[in-house]
Amino acid sequence: MLAALLIVTGSWAGDCARISPNDIGRIDPPAVVVLVERRGTLSDLWRANQLVRKLSRRAPTTLALEAAHHARQPAIDRYEQGLTGFEELALELAWSDYWDFPITPYRPLLVSAQRGVSVKAIGV
Repeated sequence: MLAALLIVTGSWAGDCARISPNDIGRIDPPAVVVLVERRGTLSDLWRANQLVRKLSRRAPTTLALEAAHHARQPAIDRYEQGLTGFEELALELAWSDYWDFPITPYRPLLVSAQRGVSVKAIGV
């Protein structure tokens, strides 16, 4: 499984609790939201992208992406700064060395790096 961890900064959010996807966008920051999806499943990734967008409109947001090996963070940083395109990012992440499914469904989440969301590679 692949997990995306969203960290929203701001005031104290309170206790940990399981909540519905509809309620995630109403969380008061700061909050840590852990999303787990089925590998490469478009509906799961679409939902994750919608949540990232919603949360990032409310507070600074970090997307910690397990699918990207932590040693590949410089590639994400260059992409976030607009120094490389998505195709180059995909090559630099060496996606196919780690996964047997394409990077394409993850593109909207990775593109969020160029929309002010801080994307961090946390894979090992």
